[in-house]
Amino acid sequence: MSEKKIIEKQKEALINTRNFIKGHNLKNPLTGKIWKLLNDENSQSKISDEDSLKLKDNWSKDLIGELQRELVNYQLYQMKLGNPPKLFEVIKEVFNEINNKNIVYNLLDVGCTSGYYFEIINFYFPNIFKYNGCDYNPESIKLAKKYYPNINFFVDDLTNLSTDSNEYDITFLSGVIEHVPEYTKGLNELCRITKKYIVLHRIWLQDGPTTSTKGTQFFVPVIRNHYNKKTFFDILEKQSFVPVWSSNIYDGNCKTYLLKKI
Repeated sequence: MSEKKIIEKQKEALINTRNFIKGHNLKNPLTGKIWKLLNDENSQSKISDEDSLKLKDNWSKDLIGELQRELVNYQLYQMKLGNPPKLFEVIKEVFNEINNKNIVYNLLDVGCTSGYYFEIINFYFPNIFKYNGCDYNPESIKLAKKYYPNINFFVDDLTNLSTDSNEYDITFLSGVIEHVPEYTKGLNELCRITKKYIVLHRIWLQDGPTTSTKGTQFFVPVIRNHYNKKTFFDILEKQSFVPVWSSNIYDGNCKTYLLKKI
Protein backbone atom coordinates (compact mmCIF):
# COMPACT_ATOMS: atom_id res chain seq x y z
CA MET A 1 0.00 0.00 0.00
CA SER A 2 1.37 3.44 -0.92
CA GLU A 3 2.13 5.99 1.78
CA LYS A 4 -0.59 8.24 0.39
CA LYS A 5 -3.14 5.44 0.73
CA ILE A 6 -2.02 4.71 4.28
CA ILE A 7 -2.49 8.34 5.28
CA GLU A 8 -5.95 8.37 3.69
CA LYS A 9 -6.93 5.26 5.69
CA GLN A 10 -5.53 6.78 8.89
CA LYS A 11 -7.48 10.01 8.41
CA GLU A 12 -10.67 8.08 7.70
CA ALA A 13 -10.13 5.91 10.78
CA LEU A 14 -9.57 8.99 12.92
CA ILE A 15 -12.87 10.53 11.81
CA ASN A 16 -14.79 7.25 12.20
CA THR A 17 -13.36 6.61 15.66
CA ARG A 18 -14.16 10.09 16.94
CA ASN A 19 -17.71 9.84 15.63
CA PHE A 20 -18.08 6.40 17.22
CA ILE A 21 -16.88 7.65 20.61
CA LYS A 22 -19.20 10.67 20.49
CA GLY A 23 -22.17 8.37 19.88
CA HIS A 24 -21.54 5.94 22.75
CA ASN A 25 -21.66 5.91 26.52
CA LEU A 26 -18.00 5.85 27.59
CA LYS A 27 -18.90 3.88 30.72
CA ASN A 28 -19.55 0.86 28.50
CA PRO A 29 -16.79 -1.58 27.41
CA LEU A 30 -15.60 -0.18 24.08
CA THR A 31 -11.89 -1.04 23.90
CA GLY A 32 -12.22 -3.83 21.33
CA LYS A 33 -14.56 -1.85 19.09
CA ILE A 34 -12.34 1.23 19.15
CA TRP A 35 -9.27 -0.88 18.37
CA LYS A 36 -10.95 -2.39 15.30
CA LEU A 37 -11.76 1.07 13.97
CA LEU A 38 -8.13 2.13 14.35
CA ASN A 39 -6.53 -0.94 12.77
CA ASP A 40 -6.92 -3.33 9.86
CA GLU A 41 -6.83 -7.14 10.07
CA ASN A 42 -3.05 -7.16 10.74
CA SER A 43 -2.18 -10.46 9.04
CA GLN A 44 1.35 -11.58 9.99
CA SER A 45 4.09 -12.95 7.74
CA LYS A 46 7.69 -13.96 8.48
CA ILE A 47 10.34 -11.44 7.54
CA SER A 48 14.14 -11.46 7.22
CA ASP A 49 16.46 -9.30 9.32
CA GLU A 50 17.38 -7.32 6.22
CA ASP A 51 13.75 -6.57 5.39
CA SER A 52 12.93 -5.70 9.00
CA LEU A 53 15.54 -2.93 8.93
CA LYS A 54 13.67 -1.36 6.03
CA LEU A 55 10.65 -0.92 8.32
CA LYS A 56 12.63 0.65 11.18
CA ASP A 57 11.32 4.19 10.64
CA ASN A 58 7.68 3.31 10.08
CA TRP A 59 6.73 4.06 13.68
CA SER A 60 7.57 7.69 12.95
CA LYS A 61 4.60 8.06 10.58
CA ASP A 62 2.76 11.26 11.46
CA LEU A 63 -0.69 10.07 12.53
CA ILE A 64 0.24 7.02 14.64
CA GLY A 65 0.29 9.03 17.87
CA GLU A 66 -3.11 10.60 17.19
CA LEU A 67 -4.72 7.28 16.31
CA GLN A 68 -3.35 5.60 19.41
CA ARG A 69 -4.47 8.52 21.58
CA GLU A 70 -8.14 7.98 20.67
CA LEU A 71 -8.07 4.58 22.38
CA VAL A 72 -5.85 5.82 25.19
CA ASN A 73 -8.23 8.66 26.11
CA TYR A 74 -11.04 6.16 26.50
CA GLN A 75 -8.83 3.87 28.63
CA LEU A 76 -7.72 6.78 30.82
CA TYR A 77 -11.36 7.68 31.35
CA GLN A 78 -12.06 4.09 32.42
CA MET A 79 -9.09 4.20 34.81
CA LYS A 80 -10.48 7.29 36.52
CA LEU A 81 -13.86 5.57 36.84
CA GLY A 82 -12.14 2.73 38.72
CA ASN A 83 -12.25 0.33 35.80
CA PRO A 84 -8.71 0.43 34.36
CA PRO A 85 -7.59 -1.99 31.65
CA LYS A 86 -5.33 -4.74 32.97
CA LEU A 87 -2.30 -3.24 31.24
CA PHE A 88 -2.76 -0.11 33.39
CA GLU A 89 -3.23 -2.12 36.60
CA VAL A 90 0.08 -3.84 35.93
CA ILE A 91 1.75 -0.43 36.09
CA LYS A 92 0.57 -0.14 39.68
CA GLU A 93 1.93 -3.62 40.46
CA VAL A 94 5.39 -3.12 38.99
CA PHE A 95 5.95 0.38 40.39
CA ASN A 96 4.88 -0.85 43.83
CA GLU A 97 8.01 -3.00 43.68
CA ILE A 98 10.13 0.14 43.26
CA ASN A 99 8.25 2.76 45.25
CA ASN A 100 10.14 4.29 48.15
CA LYS A 101 8.27 7.23 49.64
CA ASN A 102 11.55 8.82 50.73
CA ILE A 103 12.96 8.98 47.19
CA VAL A 104 11.80 10.78 44.03
CA TYR A 105 13.03 8.67 41.13
CA ASN A 106 14.07 10.21 37.82
CA LEU A 107 12.29 8.21 35.09
CA LEU A 108 12.53 8.16 31.29
CA ASP A 109 9.71 6.68 29.21
CA VAL A 110 11.41 5.58 25.97
CA GLY A 111 9.02 5.41 23.03
CA CYS A 112 6.48 7.48 24.96
CA THR A 113 4.27 8.41 21.95
CA SER A 114 1.79 10.97 23.40
CA GLY A 115 3.15 10.67 26.95
CA TYR A 116 0.08 9.05 28.48
CA TYR A 117 2.06 6.89 30.91
CA PHE A 118 2.83 10.11 32.77
CA GLU A 119 -0.86 10.27 33.59
CA ILE A 120 -1.09 6.58 34.55
CA ILE A 121 1.99 6.56 36.78
CA ASN A 122 0.93 9.75 38.55
CA PHE A 123 -2.61 8.46 39.00
CA TYR A 124 -1.26 5.60 41.10
CA PHE A 125 1.85 7.33 42.51
CA PRO A 126 1.39 11.11 42.69
CA ASN A 127 4.69 13.02 42.74
CA ILE A 128 6.80 9.91 43.39
CA PHE A 129 8.40 9.57 39.96
CA LYS A 130 9.87 12.48 38.01
CA TYR A 131 8.61 11.59 34.56
CA ASN A 132 10.40 12.40 31.28
CA GLY A 133 9.53 11.06 27.83
CA CYS A 134 11.21 10.57 24.48
CA ASP A 135 10.13 9.17 21.13
CA TYR A 136 11.69 9.12 17.69
CA ASN A 137 8.45 10.36 16.12
CA PRO A 138 8.53 14.20 16.22
CA GLU A 139 4.75 14.36 15.71
CA SER A 140 4.16 12.20 18.78
CA ILE A 141 6.38 14.47 20.85
CA LYS A 142 4.39 17.49 19.65
CA LEU A 143 1.23 15.69 20.75
CA ALA A 144 2.74 14.81 24.14
CA LYS A 145 3.67 18.46 24.75
CA LYS A 146 0.14 19.46 23.85
CA TYR A 147 -1.38 17.12 26.44
CA TYR A 148 1.29 17.65 29.13
CA PRO A 149 2.97 21.04 28.52
CA ASN A 150 4.93 21.04 31.79
CA ILE A 151 6.69 17.70 31.21
CA ASN A 152 10.10 17.24 29.60
CA PHE A 153 9.56 15.52 26.23
CA PHE A 154 12.20 15.22 23.51
CA VAL A 155 12.91 13.39 20.26
CA ASP A 156 15.36 10.50 20.59
CA ASP A 157 16.03 7.00 19.23
CA LEU A 158 16.40 3.97 21.51
CA THR A 159 19.23 2.58 19.39
CA ASN A 160 21.26 5.80 19.61
CA LEU A 161 20.20 7.73 22.69
CA SER A 162 21.60 11.22 23.25
CA THR A 163 21.23 10.79 27.03
CA ASP A 164 24.29 10.62 29.30
CA SER A 165 25.24 7.33 30.95
CA ASN A 166 23.41 6.58 34.23
CA GLU A 167 21.26 9.70 33.82
CA TYR A 168 17.96 8.07 34.86
CA ASP A 169 17.12 6.01 37.93
CA ILE A 170 14.44 4.15 35.96
CA THR A 171 13.84 3.58 32.27
CA PHE A 172 10.48 2.38 31.05
CA LEU A 173 9.50 0.78 27.73
CA SER A 174 5.95 -0.20 26.88
CA GLY A 175 5.34 -2.20 23.71
CA VAL A 176 8.51 -0.77 22.15
CA ILE A 177 11.34 -3.30 21.95
CA GLU A 178 9.34 -5.80 19.90
CA HIS A 179 9.28 -3.28 17.04
CA VAL A 180 13.03 -2.54 17.06
CA PRO A 181 15.07 -4.45 14.43
CA GLU A 182 18.39 -3.60 16.13
CA TYR A 183 17.08 -4.68 19.51
CA THR A 184 20.47 -5.72 20.97
CA LYS A 185 21.79 -2.23 20.31
CA GLY A 186 18.61 -0.78 21.83
CA LEU A 187 18.90 -2.89 24.99
CA ASN A 188 22.55 -1.95 25.44
CA GLU A 189 21.68 1.73 25.11
CA LEU A 190 18.90 1.30 27.64
CA CYS A 191 21.30 -0.27 30.13
CA ARG A 192 23.85 2.47 29.53
CA ILE A 193 21.54 5.32 30.57
CA THR A 194 19.90 3.48 33.50
CA LYS A 195 21.17 3.73 37.06
CA LYS A 196 18.81 1.37 38.95
CA TYR A 197 15.75 -0.20 37.29
CA ILE A 198 14.43 -1.09 33.85
CA VAL A 199 10.70 -1.70 33.41
CA LEU A 200 9.76 -3.67 30.28
CA HIS A 201 6.00 -3.44 29.89
CA ARG A 202 3.97 -5.42 27.33
CA ILE A 203 6.73 -7.65 26.00
CA TRP A 204 6.56 -11.10 24.42
CA LEU A 205 9.29 -13.57 25.42
CA GLN A 206 9.22 -17.27 24.54
CA ASP A 207 11.20 -20.48 25.08
CA GLY A 208 11.58 -21.09 21.34
CA PRO A 209 13.80 -19.19 18.92
CA THR A 210 13.39 -15.47 18.31
CA THR A 211 10.95 -14.85 15.46
CA SER A 212 10.34 -11.76 13.37
CA THR A 213 7.11 -11.05 11.52
CA LYS A 214 5.73 -8.23 9.43
CA GLY A 215 2.23 -6.96 10.10
CA THR A 216 0.45 -3.65 10.48
CA GLN A 217 -0.50 -1.37 13.32
CA PHE A 218 -2.57 1.77 12.77
CA PHE A 219 -2.44 0.74 9.08
CA VAL A 220 1.37 1.09 8.93
CA PRO A 221 3.64 -1.92 8.10
CA VAL A 222 5.73 -2.74 11.19
CA ILE A 223 7.84 -5.59 12.48
CA ARG A 224 7.01 -7.56 15.61
CA ASN A 225 9.72 -9.62 17.28
CA HIS A 226 9.00 -12.39 19.77
CA TYR A 227 12.30 -12.98 21.56
CA ASN A 228 13.88 -16.09 23.00
CA LYS A 229 13.68 -15.44 26.73
CA LYS A 230 17.14 -16.70 27.69
CA THR A 231 18.94 -14.91 24.87
CA PHE A 232 17.05 -11.70 25.64
CA PHE A 233 17.88 -11.68 29.35
CA ASP A 234 21.50 -12.70 28.64
CA ILE A 235 21.94 -9.42 26.73
CA LEU A 236 20.72 -7.48 29.77
CA GLU A 237 22.68 -9.55 32.30
CA LYS A 238 25.94 -8.78 30.46
CA GLN A 239 25.16 -5.16 31.31
CA SER A 240 24.47 -6.07 34.98
CA PHE A 241 20.65 -6.02 34.81
CA VAL A 242 18.72 -9.06 36.06
CA PRO A 243 14.96 -9.70 36.29
CA VAL A 244 13.63 -9.46 39.86
CA TRP A 245 9.86 -9.44 39.21
CA SER A 246 7.40 -10.33 36.49
CA SER A 247 3.65 -9.96 36.05
CA ASN A 248 1.11 -12.63 35.34
CA ILE A 249 0.23 -13.15 31.68
CA TYR A 250 -2.60 -10.78 30.79
CA ASP A 251 -2.61 -10.64 27.00
CA GLY A 252 -1.64 -13.82 25.16
CA ASN A 253 1.97 -14.31 26.27
CA CYS A 254 2.53 -10.61 26.94
CA LYS A 255 4.08 -9.78 30.31
CA THR A 256 5.78 -7.02 32.27
CA TYR A 257 9.26 -7.40 33.76
CA LEU A 258 11.25 -5.42 36.33
CA LEU A 259 15.04 -5.59 36.07
CA LYS A 260 17.49 -4.31 38.65
CA LYS A 261 21.11 -3.30 38.25
CA ILE A 262 23.42 -5.47 40.32
